Amino acid sequence: GGNPGHGTNCAGNVAAKGQNGKGVSGVAPNAQIMALRFIGNEGGTTADAIKAIKYAVDNGAKVLSNSWGSEGDDPDDAANNKALKDIITYAGDHDVLFIAAAGNGHNGAGYNNDTDKAPGVPASYDNDNIISVAAINSTNQLGSFSNWGVKSVDIAAPGVKVFSTTVTGKYSDTVIDLLGATWDGTSMACPHVAGAAALYWSVHPEKTYKQVKDAILNSAKRIAAVEGKVVSNGKLSVDQLMKQ
Repeated sequence: GGNPGHGTNCAGNVAAKGQNGKGVSGVAPNAQIMALRFIGNEGGTTADAIKAIKYAVDNGAKVLSNSWGSEGDDPDDAANNKALKDIITYAGDHDVLFIAAAGNGHNGAGYNNDTDKAPGVPASYDNDNIISVAAINSTNQLGSFSNWGVKSVDIAAPGVKVFSTTVTGKYSDTVIDLLGATWDGTSMACPHVAGAAALYWSVHPEKTYKQVKDAILNSAKRIAAVEGKVVSNGKLSVDQLMKQ
């Protein structure tokens, strides 16, 4: 992402320390984070994404939180498009979950990943170990920017004006005060689900990625805004998940 602090904000959603009276608690406050950066302010390449995923899998990461992507595959890079799909398959072969942001629309207007000619990728790939995440706000409405898809998007999670960690060791729901730009995006929704996967898996280490994915989707809380728009018809419920 081009936003300064994008990774820090996402990481806080996963694992900001809890019960310290400061800021925000992540969904899995005791999770260990492996921070891998392949995108700079000028963007990044599919080839570098592949290297980062392989490094994570080979070094023991179990849940990959992917708040990045593009509108459709790069038409000029067929080899790397295939390699990206293959490395996500490799992750699945090593029992690793790949949580992905569903995408933030075309020019900020969300669209249907099932039918659009440029679906959000890698979220829309058909790999079984992907959980694709749409964004909702605090009143359970779908973010206006958030992609959906009853076949290709799995679940919704908080992704509008999300309060989290920022690079200066502080906490905020605003990227740049002057512009009133808040932390909005399927980028913020994705790590909530990644954190939930980490939390659930830490309690049930014997489960496979497929069982963890099923538990997350089956425990989703049904909400009208995503009924018929995502696989689970609902939003992440960590409470219901941990009772599975």
